[in-house]
Amino acid sequence: MICGMEFYCKELKHRFKIHIKLPGKYAADGPPHPVCILNDGQNQWKNQGAYGGWHTDVITSRLRQKGLGRDVVLVAVESTGISRDKYYVAPPAGRCDLYVKFLADRLLPALRRKFNLSVLPDDIGIVGSSYGAHCAVYAGLKRPDVFGLVGSLSFAPAPGRPLAMRLKRMPRLPFKKIYLDCGTKWSPGRKNTRTDYTRVTVGLIRLAEAKGLVPGVQLMGLVAKGHCHNEIYWRKRIGKCMAFLFPPL
Repeated sequence: MICGMEFYCKELKHRFKIHIKLPGKYAADGPPHPVCILNDGQNQWKNQGAYGGWHTDVITSRLRQKGLGRDVVLVAVESTGISRDKYYVAPPAGRCDLYVKFLADRLLPALRRKFNLSVLPDDIGIVGSSYGAHCAVYAGLKRPDVFGLVGSLSFAPAPGRPLAMRLKRMPRLPFKKIYLDCGTKWSPGRKNTRTDYTRVTVGLIRLAEAKGLVPGVQLMGLVAKGHCHNEIYWRKRIGKCMAFLFPPL
């Protein structure tokens, strides 16, 4: 079941459209369900949005049916349109601090009043691609009390690379789990020489390992050869991300 809602964020002066996908075995009572915030929510469902969407709803359901995932409540938050980049990028270049605060302190508490959602960071994820991935990593660093699980597909660095600098300064990283991936091409075509920020993501994976995150346990890093920077290829990898962040108990 998919529920549609709208929430106004005063700080961003934007009314966010939210789409909540409840798992097939959702229970209003009993143990609270894990929850995952999906950035660029307009592209997350099957056959919706750019390039036919990520199919995150169908893929997550299939993982559960195969015993490879959990009954996760998916919360797809549509982006702010023309101001998307500004509100997905960390300060000082952007203001994703305001967006993350909205998610943590306004949206999730409101959803818990309506749905049976966990309050544990071990059960709460945030996933995005490109600048949406940048935002997800920022959320895990800024609010580890809320977002313990981070999914970063094709991470895009901001001017000045504020997150990389912050990560390097930290003695340890707060993530319960982090998934980091990228492709090797920006777009199809032999003449295209731009990569999918491949070197940046590889650097993040190595940094996470150097900070003590254990591959396969707290960290999954993936470089997908031949994959490009768009929804068709994020659709091919979102299953690996969700299976790692939300494995069966």
